[in-house]
Amino acid sequence: MTGASTSQATWFGPGDASLFGVLEYPTDRRIRAGVVVVASLGIEQVTTYRGARALTGRLAREGFATLRYDHPGTGSSTGDQLSDTAWDEWRDGLATAVEFLRNQGASHVIVLGIRAGALIAASAIASGAVTGTSLALWDPPLTGRRFLREQTAKYRLIVGEDPTDPGVSVPGGHFSVATAKQIKSAAWPTEVGVDLLAARSDDLSTPTLGQLTGPDTRTVKLAQCELFVAPLAFIHHVPEPDIDLLVNHLSALADRTDLPHLPADSYSDFVPDIRLTAVVGHRPDGSVIEEELSTLTPSGLPLVTTRVRGEPTRGGVVFQSTANEPSWGPTRAWVEAARENAGNGLACFRFDKTGGGEAGAVVPGEIAVLYSHASREEAVNALHALGLPRRALMVVGLCSGAWMSAESAIRAGAGTALLFGMIQWSRVREPVTKEFLLRHGYDLENQIPPATESGTSRLKPLARRLLPYPAWRELGRRGFTQVPGPLLSDLHSAGVRTVVALTPEDDDHFTIQRGDAELRRLRRRGFDGRIERIPSPQGDHNLYRPDTRRSAVRLIRQEADTLRARLGLRIEDQPVRPLRALFVNENIGGHATVHHALRRVLAARPDIEAEFLDAHGPGLPGRLLRAPIPGLARLDLDLQPLRGQLVHSWSVTKRVRRRLRRGDIDAVHLYTQNCMLGGARILKSVPTVITTDSTGLRNAYSIPYRTPSRFTPLSSRAILPFERPVLHAAHHILANAAPVVDSLTSPDYSVPPESVSLLRMGIWSPHLIAGLPDRPEDRRPTIVFLGTSMERKGGSLLLDVWRNSFRERADLLLVTLDPVPEEPGLQVVNDLTPGDDRLWDLLAGSDIMCFPSTIDQAPNVVLEASAAGLPVIAHPGGAVPEMVRDGISGLLVDGADRDAVASALDTLVSAPALRRRMGEAGFAHVRDNYSMVHSADRLVRALQEATATRITESIS
Repeated sequence: MTGASTSQATWFGPGDASLFGVLEYPTDRRIRAGVVVVASLGIEQVTTYRGARALTGRLAREGFATLRYDHPGTGSSTGDQLSDTAWDEWRDGLATAVEFLRNQGASHVIVLGIRAGALIAASAIASGAVTGTSLALWDPPLTGRRFLREQTAKYRLIVGEDPTDPGVSVPGGHFSVATAKQIKSAAWPTEVGVDLLAARSDDLSTPTLGQLTGPDTRTVKLAQCELFVAPLAFIHHVPEPDIDLLVNHLSALADRTDLPHLPADSYSDFVPDIRLTAVVGHRPDGSVIEEELSTLTPSGLPLVTTRVRGEPTRGGVVFQSTANEPSWGPTRAWVEAARENAGNGLACFRFDKTGGGEAGAVVPGEIAVLYSHASREEAVNALHALGLPRRALMVVGLCSGAWMSAESAIRAGAGTALLFGMIQWSRVREPVTKEFLLRHGYDLENQIPPATESGTSRLKPLARRLLPYPAWRELGRRGFTQVPGPLLSDLHSAGVRTVVALTPEDDDHFTIQRGDAELRRLRRRGFDGRIERIPSPQGDHNLYRPDTRRSAVRLIRQEADTLRARLGLRIEDQPVRPLRALFVNENIGGHATVHHALRRVLAARPDIEAEFLDAHGPGLPGRLLRAPIPGLARLDLDLQPLRGQLVHSWSVTKRVRRRLRRGDIDAVHLYTQNCMLGGARILKSVPTVITTDSTGLRNAYSIPYRTPSRFTPLSSRAILPFERPVLHAAHHILANAAPVVDSLTSPDYSVPPESVSLLRMGIWSPHLIAGLPDRPEDRRPTIVFLGTSMERKGGSLLLDVWRNSFRERADLLLVTLDPVPEEPGLQVVNDLTPGDDRLWDLLAGSDIMCFPSTIDQAPNVVLEASAAGLPVIAHPGGAVPEMVRDGISGLLVDGADRDAVASALDTLVSAPALRRRMGEAGFAHVRDNYSMVHSADRLVRALQEATATRITESIS
């Protein structure tokens, strides 16, 4: 049978914990059975949603009543996504969904779990939370551990590690540590009978899923799981052949009457119970925040309105998501922001555009058209239909939703546009249809983007560099390029206050497309918008990282309050705005490690918003300009170190200048002064603090691969005209070692003593929080070396000493980027990068740190080793004698003297008790004197004092 069906969004469940769901049922309300669809978690809830809609639509036309719903703490349902009891809440949510469907007339309910939803469904039945149902599984993972491992690996690949994450993140999902452990331990309960198992062929043959099949289990081999669950492109695949099989088997399951939990009468009347409002929170004064479900515009767009009950609406915030994520994944932040910002005269609105969420039909063989003409008109009509004055509206969007927000703000009118992740800037945007994809080389079966660029794509970079900006801008106006200029100009002309929030990869795109040239042009015409840079170490265009989402939510709150101020509405008392500081990193060697530690610590501080700008390595022209000059290099007369630093500084200075022009930076921190030689004039315009581990004159005698000559005292002074102005432009300088303080205040640099302080830059280590790892004294000791370069850092000397004297007594672990072949007793790790937490496991498994580098002034590695409880052998250069106390926490020897290094190693390899005592002393020394928490606190205070000094000077 095939008939007409009806779809209706509804709230259900307890009034203080409402869940959002969508009922689909036969229009005549005569049903065979009910089906509750249990969604997967994270990005898989997004990628499988369209396929789930296709399935439930088919089932409704075949006589089923179906319910798709959002788990507690996900989508539009209430709840905290970081709840420690989320696993139990998901199981209870399923029980609530089953009971809700039964109460409307579905006496026989089939629970269909998709991917991780299958694990939740099986767990709910095994625990007794759900009883009397049939169980169907759609592409179940073999174990919860495997599911979580796959998702966390994808997350790290996409956006890297987030050391400040309070929970466990996956693409589009965020779990507490306790919940992640429960997901990881989820396995298939053998006592639960599975009525329908639809899985991949390889998985069906495994013992793990094989144990779920009984004599009555129907099995289905799925053909299109990979495309369904993890599409390679942005078009979400609907696996029609698999859906056909599922519909047939679910129909057969519904018609069975031989199972004890099935009713004798296979048809019943369905009486839908629709609830359109739900309490979703409370304001501090106790007033109720509620959400209402409705439709908007003649096309019937599903609309969610968030407001304070009984409060008149004077203004509105309209949230538009990406094309495929109305309220799940990263745009769950939109749901939370709507509930946080409703009140004090503002209501918040969210609606699904055609092709996303519940809007539009899922037509077999068709794709969800992105940037469709219909969705553009709907977005414009939606703003008109809200009935609010244009100046009282703020539109918020992410990616394609940002483009749609900008378009609707121009055409329908809005007071403010807050645009996240803009990469599509051209208003002449062709809809992404099947024909469009085929024309651009996409394989619609596999959705693999084209591997080669078109001729036009190859010409664009050349045109971007050679064309004058007005010509490049005109190309954007005609839709040939993604230059931001025309869209920003149209927003300004329409009277829309525009704030563009960009993560680093979006910001790079903005810069490449010459967006800064348009900003300069618009500011001359009174443009009052701005570009906000959301800091993220690895891009995160999609706002997957918790820290970037927090930044986005803060920005939404700030702009919502700005809108209230413009409308004369009351604003809640807010904490003092945190200091916005730009941290510029020379990004050489241990400097990158310092910044990784700073990111961890500063992210937890509410008094500072830190944005990081890391220097890039030189390109081919830069490498040529900094190359040694034969003959003169041997005499140290070719000024190669200075030329190298100036090349490095030129790029950084250009990027800092561009960033400061955009505004919203209160202070700048340089680590070190060498990253902005020649940039003194820029630094004088903003409160600046410099942290440094050396000076140019001190560095002249410790440059790798250069031997000081009788000309070094003369050639080294060539840096002074570049270095001194930068140091004198700073409000304060924090030196990492006492000899550096002496150098800065000497006549060579003449920095006033009151402008220089000693700051022993610390480190971050989990051992400083959790304590020292256990090291049995009777185990064979392991010597560890960490250094990017074996030759420069003394690793080659250590390797020779080990081979000649210690191969039989100790193992050696080399952590380096240089290729070194492994051999018995020698382990080599070549892929460790700054910030990689594997470092702490490597140190915990070692017993002695040997770092015989003669060029390092304040090496972090010796502090990291001490924090892990290792005695340290190191060269007494720079600040090392302050970091490693000779004879107490380690041994200081001439790193170039093989016999001295061998003697120190012999002492420690032979004495386990001495190793332990020195390791404990080093741990205490680092904990008390080199904690990054303490260093960051001093650094923040210096930035705050510099800012306060600048304000005082301005008033005077």
